[in-house]
Amino acid sequence: MNLFIRELRKLLALAKADPKSLAAGIIAPTVILVIFALTFGNFVALKLAVVNDDMGELGSAFLGAVFSQTSPLSGEPYFEAIEADAAGAQELYEQGRVNGILTIPEDFSGRLASGEPAQILYAFDNYNTDMAKNLRLYLDEGIFAFYQEHMPGMEIEVQREYAVGAQLDWFAIIAVGVFMLAFLMGSMFNFL
Repeated sequence: MNLFIRELRKLLALAKADPKSLAAGIIAPTVILVIFALTFGNFVALKLAVVNDDMGELGSAFLGAVFSQTSPLSGEPYFEAIEADAAGAQELYEQGRVNGILTIPEDFSGRLASGEPAQILYAFDNYNTDMAKNLRLYLDEGIFAFYQEHMPGMEIEVQREYAVGAQLDWFAIIAVGVFMLAFLMGSMFNFL
């Protein structure tokens, strides 16, 4: 224990003699950590307007499976349902009060009961690509959970239709940010 205290005093004396090293080693990484925590650490549930036009019980069961999905980071539900009719949901979506619209058509239960393929429709604003990715992942998990509980053994096929002609590659999105971070970190250390 005595050796630890001597080494700690020595390190504090060195840090006091060279405050630039302290700034480069503690302050800069702390600032970056705070920026990342503010950017990626603020989890809120995605608000989805729900239009359940289904005449049967499977539409409600499907919604239960989708809206029971939880975030692995916080354990909180990933989606928050805002029930509305089609016009109200569209209005909420255009006002930016919901992140997307999930619509279950009126023949959903009937088609599944007769063994035909059924579909759901969702519209989602891709302004935040991370949220859009998570919506697709958790919606797929909800679909899978629904089929496991209500129709085990049935084959699932997911078809997506994108409103844009092409998706940007991951590298094209993040390369500029990585370059700027490297440039700023390098300039901080060269300045110090």
